[in-house]
Amino acid sequence: MRRLRNFLTLKGDKVLWIFILVLMFASIVLIYSSTGRLSYNKQAGDTLFYVGKQLTFIILSLGVLCTMQVFSWRRLYKWAPILLVIAGILLVMAAFGGSHINGAGRWIKIPIIGLTFQPSEFAKIAIVIYVSKLLSDYQEERWCNDEILKQLWAPAAIILLIFWDNFSTSVLITGVCVCLFILGRMRWKLLGKMVGVLVGLLGVLIILGLTFPGVTNKLGRVGTIVGRLTAFVDKRDANEEGKKDYNMQSDHACMAIAQGGLTGRGPGNSIQRNMLPHAYSDFIFAILIEEYGILGALLILACYMIILYRSVKIGLNALKSAHLNPRGAPELFPTLLVFGLGISITLQTLIHMGVNTGALPVTGQTLPLVSLGGTSMLFISAALGIILNVAFTFSSEYQEQNEETQETGSDEYFQEESLGRMRDESEPRNEQRESIDVIGEEGILEVKQ
Repeated sequence: MRRLRNFLTLKGDKVLWIFILVLMFASIVLIYSSTGRLSYNKQAGDTLFYVGKQLTFIILSLGVLCTMQVFSWRRLYKWAPILLVIAGILLVMAAFGGSHINGAGRWIKIPIIGLTFQPSEFAKIAIVIYVSKLLSDYQEERWCNDEILKQLWAPAAIILLIFWDNFSTSVLITGVCVCLFILGRMRWKLLGKMVGVLVGLLGVLIILGLTFPGVTNKLGRVGTIVGRLTAFVDKRDANEEGKKDYNMQSDHACMAIAQGGLTGRGPGNSIQRNMLPHAYSDFIFAILIEEYGILGALLILACYMIILYRSVKIGLNALKSAHLNPRGAPELFPTLLVFGLGISITLQTLIHMGVNTGALPVTGQTLPLVSLGGTSMLFISAALGIILNVAFTFSSEYQEQNEETQETGSDEYFQEESLGRMRDESEPRNEQRESIDVIGEEGILEVKQ
């Protein structure tokens, strides 16, 4: 009974919970408004079909949140390599045998139930967990040991698999990793070399795409990537006869924003929802502005900024941890984990908004917790659940319940698991141990005398 109560109780950060629920509620309103055309084309005019679908995923996402908020982050530390291997296997399956949706072979269909999901969503979380573990393990007194570079081939290989079918997600997770490298105290010289190599490879890819378009069009999504980048830089080139118009979606999104103005056209009065492909997912922010104006968009943006702020606060609170890594330095895994997941959600939000406002090339990133899309919402909820678990673990509520269960021994959930080793609060710190060792030696000498 106690475990059921622990599962259903909103743990961790109550403010974070509030804004998660606000975004989920906003998604219901926006999905109802933006799926009108889709409902008439696919569901014989049943405008409540996709609202019901979104409600179903919201309920499932709340279940994921409640599950992950009581799933110890210490287990994620131990399972990081396994999660990365699973992500790699799923990405290979999607790349070479997955379902093709919107021209991208990055979906896997689950047998029997027929539900499709994107392995890249799972891979994003797995990479953040694995990189956070590496950075934590290689921490030294002044910075992160350069030997970590030898261990980064695994997440690099996973990102390469993501890149094959989903350029924007590979860029997103690369950006998250760079942020983690900075926060994990990687030396600037080494970080600069890594970033230089990545920029160079992207430049080579674009040059090859412009020089040999016939070849790059056969290499996964490379042709589409180059086409969208060049169309974004030179819009006149995209409108030439015989060339695919990669800016069509962006143009209609900008029209929606222009028509929205400051206060919007009102709920359900969007015009561009009938013109925009995937208005309910990739371009839902444009529909939000058209119907609720710049003020409505600022309110939604504020929700995401508060989620980022709470994530940073939770991560900083986790720095008080008494864990030590195998090298004897403070354990940074929970802090880096929360920062990485929080940055991932924020970057996805900014990319989505940048595409909708014409500030970035067209790409397929959904608005977290708002866009219609089951797998995205479920995995975003899993990431937020992990953040909530870290928040709860380092809260006063957890300490009180931990003390209580240690006395009764009634709940395994509150028993500590070690990462490398734990530093007892009563155990002297490094400088204190050195003085004790000296006193001990002197005491031994006195006894011998």
